[in-house]
Amino acid sequence: MVLFLLSLPVWVLASFVEGPAGAPMGIPLSALQFPMPLLAALILERRDRGPGAARRLFRTLLRLPPAGVRWWAIAVLLIPGLVLGAGVVHRLAGSPGGSLGAPLSAVPLLFLLFLPAGLAEELGWMGFAYGRFREDRGHLYRALVLGVIWAAWHLVPLMQAGRAATWILAWTVGSVALRVLIVWIYLDGGRTVLLPAVMHTMVNVSESVYPDMTSPGSMTAVAAGFSVAAVPAARRLARLGASGRAQTRW
Repeated sequence: MVLFLLSLPVWVLASFVEGPAGAPMGIPLSALQFPMPLLAALILERRDRGPGAARRLFRTLLRLPPAGVRWWAIAVLLIPGLVLGAGVVHRLAGSPGGSLGAPLSAVPLLFLLFLPAGLAEELGWMGFAYGRFREDRGHLYRALVLGVIWAAWHLVPLMQAGRAATWILAWTVGSVALRVLIVWIYLDGGRTVLLPAVMHTMVNVSESVYPDMTSPGSMTAVAAGFSVAAVPAARRLARLGASGRAQTRW
């Protein structure tokens, strides 16, 4: 509720002011809602636990994955690999090819552009909200519920961007599947928010490069790729106890 109330002024402003020309994927001005999960988390963390809210939240960024390079490689490469695979399948299904949405040379700049949004969102979603579920709720349940809320929070910006209903439906399915992947890498990667933030950033980068991402067909292909990858991650989450320790091996 706090998150949606904080985002409301941005949505209202974006209904009167157009977004910047040439923005990646044609994102509207309401994309400036990205700091709101962090702001909501800071407000509620301070309310519940007193001063030091920012220090406690940002401390979750300092944990390093125990497995080292492997988890960073997954965070950086998994999403581009899925998006590339979706593009190949989409072409094999008879879809006409298109030029890249952004040149590959722009990837480093896009990463730096989208990283603050990934950090702000995941500090709110994984750094705060995820840990506030009841302990008897399984990790798969938490991932699915958080994924639905995450997707719902984006509906207004997507409508302001002029996305078709079929595009939004595919995007919503893909977002819930993506949240399952993010929760998996968060838990198995050592509970550092940096990994989810990097994976989140790579989603925005990859979709900015993907040809014609604004078409329902392109988004459906990407959402299908995310959903397929989320199946083993969902099984993994279902085998985790409330503490996050595996009841059966991966």
